[in-house]
Amino acid sequence: MVADEAEATAFEAPAAVLYRQPSPVLQPREVISTMLSALHRSSWDEPRPYFGFEVALRFLAPTHQVAGATPRDFQRYLRQPHKEKLLQWGEYRWDGELTIIDKEAFQQVSVRSGPDAEWTSVRWLLCRVDAGDTPHTCWMVDGVFVEEPDDYSELPDWEPGTGGGRNLMHPLEESEMRAAFDQIDSDGSGSIDHNELAAAVSQLGIARSEDELAAVVTAVDDDSSGEIEFDEFKSLLTKVNSECHTGKFAADLTNSVRELETSGSVVEKVMRALRTPDDPYPLHGSEVAIRYCSPTNGASRVSPSTFATYLAEPHYQILTEWDEMEIEEDGECSLETNACDVDVLVKREGDSSPTVVNWVLSRHNGRWLTDSLTIN
Repeated sequence: MVADEAEATAFEAPAAVLYRQPSPVLQPREVISTMLSALHRSSWDEPRPYFGFEVALRFLAPTHQVAGATPRDFQRYLRQPHKEKLLQWGEYRWDGELTIIDKEAFQQVSVRSGPDAEWTSVRWLLCRVDAGDTPHTCWMVDGVFVEEPDDYSELPDWEPGTGGGRNLMHPLEESEMRAAFDQIDSDGSGSIDHNELAAAVSQLGIARSEDELAAVVTAVDDDSSGEIEFDEFKSLLTKVNSECHTGKFAADLTNSVRELETSGSVVEKVMRALRTPDDPYPLHGSEVAIRYCSPTNGASRVSPSTFATYLAEPHYQILTEWDEMEIEEDGECSLETNACDVDVLVKREGDSSPTVVNWVLSRHNGRWLTDSLTIN
């Protein structure tokens, strides 16, 4: 069943919808509708096994974490407890208006299994992607945020393929490697054992089975100690552009570690958008702030106009009135909690002392999103 903001109607998966391809003429809501139709149970195995997942994969952007997966592996990915609502839906409705910011689009959708079930909020993020040989771009899905877990211990043992092309990346600087090594080496022994590596990749959202992790340890454990010393860890991370299984693991680990370094950029982007809330168009700042809200942040489900009313309250006015901003470099990001705490010092012209805005963020689908803020 499909619903707008008002009523639901009977769901049918039109054949024409399931045979769509990414196209410059398809708008974001049409892409989302196609994805949902493909993931409905009636589409899974008709006219062939995993057909619905095959259709949905067409509309994943190359930057999505499972782009290039097989239809079967994509089904396994969606069977994670926090994403399974996308496979169980019987009704969906549009919640709020579509928001387009530059080359990204955001749409809130709610799904439920039937008329008596509770609605689950799903946030869709789409981006513009080059459409092959044509000079045009298509809307494709870059992220879907359902009920994200506090940790990633329930991830299945799928491994995404390299569809869409793997971009060459620079290895981490040695200081970054050392910082990552020290965080993973939770007992401070000077080496990383299998359990420490398994805990770290789970917290970072890197999906690997026990056997795959054991294979990584074996591949880089040059002295056959059963553990990874720092030199072996460095050697592993320099393989980021290799197509072997250790290279793919190194790339995933490098990307995840870099995400731990970029939470401050999310905070800065939101702070700057809030400082000029109606530039380049009305409510732009509120739209940006909402887009970077995590699924557990209640503000992710309000409209930009409602969010703007909060900014008008005296307690929050500093967010739109500051003249100087400094993001503290010692923001705490933890592999153990998959969370980050960032302090921002802001000051209006004429203020005798700065105001501290504390942001708490968490990672969802590999992205830093804001859970809350506190103004002191």
